[in-house]
Amino acid sequence: MKKSEEQLWTIIDNIPALTGSCRADGTAEFINQRWLDYTDLSLKESLGWGWSVAVHPEDLGKLRDTWLRHLASVEPVEEEARLRRFDGEYRWFLFRAAPARDDQSNVVRWYVTNTDIEDRKRGEEALCASDLHFRQIVDGIPALIAVMNAAGELELVNRQGLEYFGKTLEELKIWATGGAVHPDDFSSVVAAWRRSVETGHPYESEHRQRRRLLRPDADNDVMIEPGVVGQIPIGSNVAHAGTIGGRSSNDSKLKIGR
Repeated sequence: MKKSEEQLWTIIDNIPALTGSCRADGTAEFINQRWLDYTDLSLKESLGWGWSVAVHPEDLGKLRDTWLRHLASVEPVEEEARLRRFDGEYRWFLFRAAPARDDQSNVVRWYVTNTDIEDRKRGEEALCASDLHFRQIVDGIPALIAVMNAAGELELVNRQGLEYFGKTLEELKIWATGGAVHPDDFSSVVAAWRRSVETGHPYESEHRQRRRLLRPDADNDVMIEPGVVGQIPIGSNVAHAGTIGGRSSNDSKLKIGR
């Protein structure tokens, strides 16, 4: 029996993950060797609540609150926090814990794993920065730009578009019934859009759109003027761009590349 237990702990110590177990009250009773090597803490220093010294101070409060809340609800735990490595560098980890129960369904301990997600977090941050850069570029284009998915659902409208229509993105999402396109032109616009989605080919449509005109000497007024709108498929989405106030000349017509 003793040999069997020793083999089990050897296996746990060599699992390629930071793992451990906690008592029913949440205090650590075992932490594997990989966790100790990673944090450069001894087993004695890590037991109980000692492991928490390796958690980034800015993340410790949230992690501890989540842990205590799930101890009370006895539901599995997932939380992200930064963990200090032996060289002092903090890396993002996903902390997971699941309860183990006895025959009477009482929680007797929790099994815990910590998974390094630093690369994923950096990727998410880079994507957010890229999205922000894209938004800044789109907002700076002197045209009305919108992105819709293949189902025709509006996902993005640039600043010029929001200001032109005088509506929020949520309000513009009901463009099919919101009166943004003149009723006499609506069916042709939808037909052109559907052909573009089905064929994957760009389209250009000349139609009237409803503009919200704000004047200091009057309440909100509405003006309807002609415009040219182009659509370019981008993967499963389509980008729309247009010039409002009449068809542009060939020299000034808005062109969009992939």
